[in-house]
Amino acid sequence: MSNQYYSVSFEPETHAFTVHDNQNGKTHYHQFNLIDNGDAGDSYNYSPPENDWLISSKNAQVKKIETKIGDISQSLAVTLIFNLPDTLIRRAEHHVTDKMKATVTVTLKAAEQVIGINVRVDNPVSNHRLRLVSQLGDRTKSSIADSLFGVVKRPVVDPNATNWQIKGWVEKPTEINPLQSFAAVSDNHQTVAGFTDGPREYEIVGENFDQLALTIFRANSQMGKTDLKYRPGRASGETIVATPAAELIGRLSFDFGFYYSQAAFDDSQVSKIAKEFYSPVQVYELAPFLNSRIRFIRNEPEQKELPTRISLLDLKDSSAVVSAIKKAEESDQVILRCFNPFLLRKATIKLPVKATEVGLDEKTKSNLKEGNFDHNQFKTFKFDLGGDQFAHIRKAY
Repeated sequence: MSNQYYSVSFEPETHAFTVHDNQNGKTHYHQFNLIDNGDAGDSYNYSPPENDWLISSKNAQVKKIETKIGDISQSLAVTLIFNLPDTLIRRAEHHVTDKMKATVTVTLKAAEQVIGINVRVDNPVSNHRLRLVSQLGDRTKSSIADSLFGVVKRPVVDPNATNWQIKGWVEKPTEINPLQSFAAVSDNHQTVAGFTDGPREYEIVGENFDQLALTIFRANSQMGKTDLKYRPGRASGETIVATPAAELIGRLSFDFGFYYSQAAFDDSQVSKIAKEFYSPVQVYELAPFLNSRIRFIRNEPEQKELPTRISLLDLKDSSAVVSAIKKAEESDQVILRCFNPFLLRKATIKLPVKATEVGLDEKTKSNLKEGNFDHNQFKTFKFDLGGDQFAHIRKAY
């Protein structure tokens, strides 16, 4: 299947996917691979088993392949059957006891730069971890992920990982890192970013550190274990507690996205695209609906005539990413919050003429006509809804 940005196909040898970038002609092989491994940790920490067994999409049986092709969207769904052990002891012995069905659905929408991935799993066992792994092509030395209001660059190997016990640390620093919505790798010529609204963790894996792994889920049977490999001796809590709900037995569904750019990170708009992907403008059609023979109208507002076009502010020449637009807590003014999405560059945003910078308490700090942001800096602004065109909005407030 194909849109103006990508062509996606299924790899019958590996049971993963190939993504061809229609913009620059580059082909990315072994994408969206499922890899299952044991998890000897608890609800707080992942801990590798002493004898693990990695089971990937390549090891699974293809049960069904289904395509849906339309003008607005296209999808390619592959259902795989994984043979899994039900305990860590049986995993060490490569002893299979259960079957896990997993369906990976890859979706291309017309004129959209993000490839959508949905993973649906019918999970039968506990004490294991499932990850979505994509081949990056070349070895990488660092990764980039977003934090609350900015981005962080990290080495693929923590410099303290080899001597943490000598330093007296009670827990090993691992390369399993947090994210808010995306993790990316980038050089001067390309950027690959994985988006997630599920578990907020990722890792750069592979013998050559050339694979991006996004955690789909971790299934654990206990909280507060003692003497984990990465956290020896110390329990995470006062007692060990059974956590049957954390075993995640049953049907699960997770959504991801992947974006490929032929530019360095600061030129690839990853933060902006991630924000648009996970925070679309919310709209609804004002209309009654029919339930049996009775008509119900929920939250029926006063009927109004609104202008055909209306805009609070123009962001086309702004490089800062908008984090929030909301009504002020103690007035009818508008609060705008933005942050710098770059690693190296400063960011700017053009504001309404009478906008003022405020703190998180929404109290005035200074008058500004343009916002400038350093690395990992965010700012909050307040401005009026002026003019007759905003009369209906002000009344709604």
